[in-house]
Amino acid sequence: MVNFVIVVLLLCAVLLLESSLLHARLKRFKIVQGPLAGVSCSVFRDLIWQYSQPAWVYSEMISCKTILNGSEQIKNRYLHVSEHEGPVCMQIATSDPSECAKACQVLNEMPINMIDLNVGCPVKKIRKRQQGSFLLSDSKRLAMIIQAMRDHTDKAISVKIRVDGGSNQAYNESVLEVVNAKKPDFLVVHGRHHQDGYDVPCDLSQIAFFARHASMPVIGNGDVCDVTSTQNMLDTGCAGAMISRATVGAPWLIAQIQSELGEGRRCISLSQAQRWQVFIKHIHRLAAFLGGEKHALLHAKGLIKYYAKRNGFSKSLLDLVRKVSTLDDLVRIHTF
Repeated sequence: MVNFVIVVLLLCAVLLLESSLLHARLKRFKIVQGPLAGVSCSVFRDLIWQYSQPAWVYSEMISCKTILNGSEQIKNRYLHVSEHEGPVCMQIATSDPSECAKACQVLNEMPINMIDLNVGCPVKKIRKRQQGSFLLSDSKRLAMIIQAMRDHTDKAISVKIRVDGGSNQAYNESVLEVVNAKKPDFLVVHGRHHQDGYDVPCDLSQIAFFARHASMPVIGNGDVCDVTSTQNMLDTGCAGAMISRATVGAPWLIAQIQSELGEGRRCISLSQAQRWQVFIKHIHRLAAFLGGEKHALLHAKGLIKYYAKRNGFSKSLLDLVRKVSTLDDLVRIHTF
């Protein structure tokens, strides 16, 4: 019995240390890199860490079923953490507290710092599985899943939600009640309803509601892409801002915003030619990570639109990338 008590006390001490370190990083760096489906593997995260210093970085969302039963190839893609990364938060999706508990026990063995429960994904197939934003309307199950996380991991935990927006669902208060009762270490709030498209502006007033009344630090998410939008998010009372899609093609953006906020962070100035070489590096690293150039080139044809938009690449360059059939073809493109 004495040994059991000692183990529990040690686990509590580890959890408090991990949580306090993340709290300190959020206070210092203000910005976290959000999860991006199809993008946020360790290759992308490594680029973020190379050019910026966020408080921490999120993985792609991975289902607890995949953590427990997925193929080694799939699990490697979603769960791999490189030695070059800073703090990492692994984002999970589930509808089952028991399944969540087992997945957390697997994640406990990984070199990560936090586990995040996705309660915001608006994708229909995810909602049909009663995961993601579906849980916003099932507060009892949401409470059970957060409790399962708390009971079965020694990592810090966070919960990422969406607001009820202009809908008639009015779940903000019930979700806040659950979150405050279960006490995750952080709450991330995306300021759109799950039915809202990205043409609907992020609702800062609803994010501010959570920032005022949550008993843990709130990180605001939605439309953060530059220093002005970051400051607007912080002005809601949020402890931090989550930047997501805007860093695809611009892994230096977080450092740039921090510098413009007067945080004194290092911001590297790159020429257009150098930014093109970052794209080439991104694709080469994906080829090594994914086990061949075929999948990497598919990613290249999707990623180039973001690099082109962020860095002023011409339409002719974008068209050339979409026509390549080998990595050598990609490297041979010289436009700068």
